[in-house]
Amino acid sequence: DGTGMELFATGTRNILGTPMSPLLDLFARDNTNDGGGWDIRLHHFSGLEDHGYPRLYMHFGDEHVAPLADYGGGSGCGSVYIHEPGFPDAWANAPFTCDWGRAATFHHQVQREGASFREISQPTPFIKVTRPTDADVDGMSAVYQASWKGPATFNWAGPDHGYIVRVTPADYEPEPLPEFEKLSDEELIEGMESPSQVRLLAAQRTLLRRQLPDSTMARLLEVCADESKALRTRVAALYVIAQPGVQVSLSHAVMPRLRPLLDLPELAPFVLRALGDMGSDQVTQTGKGPIEAAWLEQALRSHDPRTRLEALISAARQGKHQLASLITETLGDPDPLLAHTAFQVLARLEASDACFAVLDHSGLASEQKHGASLALMRMHRSDVVEG
Repeated sequence: DGTGMELFATGTRNILGTPMSPLLDLFARDNTNDGGGWDIRLHHFSGLEDHGYPRLYMHFGDEHVAPLADYGGGSGCGSVYIHEPGFPDAWANAPFTCDWGRAATFHHQVQREGASFREISQPTPFIKVTRPTDADVDGMSAVYQASWKGPATFNWAGPDHGYIVRVTPADYEPEPLPEFEKLSDEELIEGMESPSQVRLLAAQRTLLRRQLPDSTMARLLEVCADESKALRTRVAALYVIAQPGVQVSLSHAVMPRLRPLLDLPELAPFVLRALGDMGSDQVTQTGKGPIEAAWLEQALRSHDPRTRLEALISAARQGKHQLASLITETLGDPDPLLAHTAFQVLARLEASDACFAVLDHSGLASEQKHGASLALMRMHRSDVVEG
């Protein structure tokens, strides 16, 4: 019925895969821009951002998020994020994207920079096939590559026109897969420490299907707070606790468990993101979520770019209009993703009064005023037009 459905990002064309890292970063190989060619772009999806297709990319660079890369001609297709122990360090923990036009699946090296990422080297071909369409990886470190068989055709050419190849690492012997449904809660929590992200997710999802006792919830909170654990394990534990809170009827039991975790700097961005999910059924109906606006105030002033980014997005998703004046402080931020997200959040909140206050303030920087103007441009109301 559409409950909980949200527009996450826009300004893309024909995205066929969004590989997600263990730390919840999404990427994609886009199909084209609006420049008349079939140029391929690499995106980082963070939430609420516009990537420019089909109107902004060529001529309105201040209104969209710049891609991590523009590769020229090609045809982006499916993708996969691989964090599996069978892969050597040089290839592991990275997004891989398929390009139908370039006849290969590519490995990307990206590095966090501020609220977003930058690509630190040219993509490297990983698997070369005729017309790659998608790829996936299993918990045994085997990659499955799908491809069309021969020349491109958009007409029926018979059933023998595609194939899947299985690629396995040399000299790697994976441990046997456990029967996850037969494991105890504690064994599943331990399973979320697996070096395999596929196995971690299987353990996490098994826990999510269960009615968990308070003792298991307490154990998950211990994992979240344990700085000796890998951050990806702590994030997985966090979402076992948080996921039921998407229903507003359960969110009031979940939120008190999440609140203390905001004081853990490494975990705070992910807690903020989870708080944005709270009561999504109520948000669909009323436009407002159940979290307290005060929980986001400190994060909106954070010096950590990702913490501030997630606070901005959660403020929008939860409909916290009372934070608009504080959000305007991020307009024109030197971090381009923060500056972009700030004006998108204000537009989503329809926070015209806060934006006009920026324009009327003689002591504010021109970059901040420009950001307020970009937000106001997106509020299609007569009172905004009249000023």
